[in-house]
Amino acid sequence: FFLHHCNVDRIYEKHVQMESPEECAWEFANRQEQLAEDGEPNRYKEPLEPFNHPLKPKDPLMPADTLHTERLGYKYDRLPFTPAVKDRPEPVFAAFRKVKVLDLDFKSYMLHCFLLP
Repeated sequence: FFLHHCNVDRIYEKHVQMESPEECAWEFANRQEQLAEDGEPNRYKEPLEPFNHPLKPKDPLMPADTLHTERLGYKYDRLPFTPAVKDRPEPVFAAFRKVKVLDLDFKSYMLHCFLLP
């Protein structure tokens, strides 16, 4: 369990490096603000309980803290390789503001989106 989650964190760090910490923070904060408009809690502004910041034990660990591993006191010695640009699709962010995730009753749905320039 622990090793699995360590690897998930390592892959997440690669994603953050490929995008940028600022872009990842903006996407997460923006989406949480949209959800908050619909009455859900803004998870970007809530502490990641029960964790405290590893270098500032009196401070709670916040979602924005996870975007900079070196500020948390560690750095990965090896991250997954960066795929060639031709192998990476251009990222697309689609926000479905009227979809109430909690009303889906833990069911999965397939959603097809067609985006036109």
